[in-house]
Amino acid sequence: MYVEKLTPIRARQPYPIILIHGGSATASYWTDTPDGREGWAQYFVAQGFVVYLVDQPARGRSAWQEGLDGKLHVVGAEAIEQLFTQPEAFDLWPQARLHTQFPDGGLGHSRIGDPIFDQFYASIVPYLSNNAETQRLSRDAVAALLDRIGPAVLLTHSDSGPIGWLVADARPDLVRGIVAVEPKRQRLEDLVPAMIDALEGWSVAVKRRREERAEQKRQWEEQDRKRKDIERQVRVEGYRIKFLQRQVERKREIDGLAGLIELWGQAENPDPRFAELLDFAGIYQKWLEAKLAPEAIAKRIAELKLMDDDVYIWDDKRLD
Repeated sequence: MYVEKLTPIRARQPYPIILIHGGSATASYWTDTPDGREGWAQYFVAQGFVVYLVDQPARGRSAWQEGLDGKLHVVGAEAIEQLFTQPEAFDLWPQARLHTQFPDGGLGHSRIGDPIFDQFYASIVPYLSNNAETQRLSRDAVAALLDRIGPAVLLTHSDSGPIGWLVADARPDLVRGIVAVEPKRQRLEDLVPAMIDALEGWSVAVKRRREERAEQKRQWEEQDRKRKDIERQVRVEGYRIKFLQRQVERKREIDGLAGLIELWGQAENPDPRFAELLDFAGIYQKWLEAKLAPEAIAKRIAELKLMDDDVYIWDDKRLD
């Protein structure tokens, strides 16, 4: 898209203005009038605005490309007379007779043959016949311009009215305001392609976001799994250490019982009441020795590794 920048000697306004012309026109609409007066572009520059003038894609200096862009349409001079320069002479709608605004070149009318009309019509250029295509291309081009220059105010006219709103939808953070002069009404059938594009873009963004969340969830679950594995390893190691400590204590008990039993066995005329205690000590000694058997210890350690998460490291009862 062709873009022309006008910069005042001293910029006094916080945001630049992008002037977007209407149908059949180019950026030259904003630089002067058919009767030779200065245009809106000069006015805004005088007020301290940086001004950007654009030729919409596929027209004027934003050249139409055969095989890429759609069909072109040209507005005839008679249609210009009826719609813009002298509608009061045709009375095609109730308010047409009230029109008085377009200047004439001294012939008393603003129609073909009048020098001002002829100058005006000389600026008419072919443009895309498909409004939806025009709006889509212009939306993307102006959005790309905003990406380069930053926040700005859009000033649209007539046929470009819908373009301003589409650009605001595409770059809500970069459009600081929209001034729509005599904006064209947006027909639903013209909106459908843009709506489809917007929905497709939204769908892609939603899908991407869902994929990102799924990946984040997967990574979190993997980290959580690793954390639980480490905690379990620490817990099992605690079980093992505590269990082995208990075996050391049991070995001491066995050694003590063995000495006590030997001592009791050497006693002369022992009290009969000690006979039952001596039998119990022998049974307890055998039970402890069974607990200390290598195969029993190995089996118990294997069982400890399978304990569920509700088992605490220092649960003595579960470690017996």
